[in-house]
Amino acid sequence: MLSYGGNDALSYVQVYRDGRIEAVTGRLLATEHEGKMIIPSIAYEDKTIKYLQTCLGILKELDCAFPIAIALTLTNTKGLEMSGDKWGWDASHPISEHTLILPEYLLEDFDAAPSKILKPMFDLVWNACGYAGSKNFDAEGNWVQRR
Repeated sequence: MLSYGGNDALSYVQVYRDGRIEAVTGRLLATEHEGKMIIPSIAYEDKTIKYLQTCLGILKELDCAFPIAIALTLTNTKGLEMSGDKWGWDASHPISEHTLILPEYLLEDFDAAPSKILKPMFDLVWNACGYAGSKNFDAEGNWVQRR
């Protein structure tokens, strides 16, 4: 099954017969701010976490076998900067790579929270922008929406 949104097809989702889900969006990653291309960190992480929750629900409904590999790849990233604050004023170093292929997470059961699954991947994107890790998580590794 393949589904895409709008006439411009800036995003699509494909569910394969073997349970793989491939989701692509061209709208989420970069926003222009004062002449710089900024990753809107809160929106990017929030929407990714919520979408993974949806995908895990689909995989559970399909009764997919474990382990399940979860991967995140960001393309066209060269020059993007991470918004370290909500408004984009605290921009980071530009990403030097064109593509960020992040290590997979192997899911062994459906008990893991999507935010906990994605945190190491998010941290690596923040690392590429010069930060120690995502500013959207508390000390215990829980995703918190900064204001």
